Amino acid sequence: MAETLDELRKKIDELDAKIVSLLNERYSTVQKVGAFKKDTASAIYVPERERKVYEKVSRLNCGPMKDVTLFAIYREIMSGALALEHGLRIAYFGSEGACTHLAAVTKFGNSVLYKPEGSIRAILEDVVSGRCDYGCIPESIFLEGLDAHCCKFFASGRLKICAEICGKSISVSDSASAFARYMIVGKQNTGATGDDKTSLFFALPDRPGALFEALAPFKDEETSLHIAGSLPSREVTEKDEGKYFFLVDLQGHMQDEKVMRLLTRLQEKVLDLVVLGSYPRGIAPAPGMNI
Repeated sequence: MAETLDELRKKIDELDAKIVSLLNERYSTVQKVGAFKKDTASAIYVPERERKVYEKVSRLNCGPMKDVTLFAIYREIMSGALALEHGLRIAYFGSEGACTHLAAVTKFGNSVLYKPEGSIRAILEDVVSGRCDYGCIPESIFLEGLDAHCCKFFASGRLKICAEICGKSISVSDSASAFARYMIVGKQNTGATGDDKTSLFFALPDRPGALFEALAPFKDEETSLHIAGSLPSREVTEKDEGKYFFLVDLQGHMQDEKVMRLLTRLQEKVLDLVVLGSYPRGIAPAPGMNI
């Protein structure tokens, strides 16, 4: 005999009670993890762990719930965990409700605090000073705003790109131009996951063949790369006149032997080289998943 509507609703109420109880049990465990991290001065947000959680729950999902729904639920579960462990504050480029703010929310959820900024320099200074724990910057602004002062933060090791958000920008548009990428900057190095990227910022002399020569190590090591953008030196700093700057992503982690060999060879072919960081490759969104 089929269950009545009231019986089905009662069953849902019972399941909700179990879900809330289990969530609080999970958060009690999270608080213990947070205490351990505090005692060992460990990073609160761990991108490689976040990646593993998403992959794990996706494997556990037998339906009918869609992965996009599961990811959204776990985004907020993990956001609540970050808030319990430490009151994270995220700086982001632009204004509240704009694409970068919404992209940051897709990464860190609604339980953490957010601070709008109008320049990459302000965001990096927020993170370096400790006023904010992380910064979220659109790739295009990241390239345009990497002046000599900002590069010094990365060159000194005080800042790293530690995660990325890639996929469809949060936008009313469905055109190809709606696809965007955002950088998450922080103070920690991110551990290898086996599916990583490393971002580089390097300078070349503005002469024919310079880029071709610089790309030779990538070919020799059979390493995929993506030139995210480039700009002439006059847009970076006047004292570097005659240089051309490139933001490049390569496949692999800076701890990989192949990547270390590549960086050693690349250093010999460029004028300046800054390793901006290694991080897990952004999970490609499912159809209709706006991240």
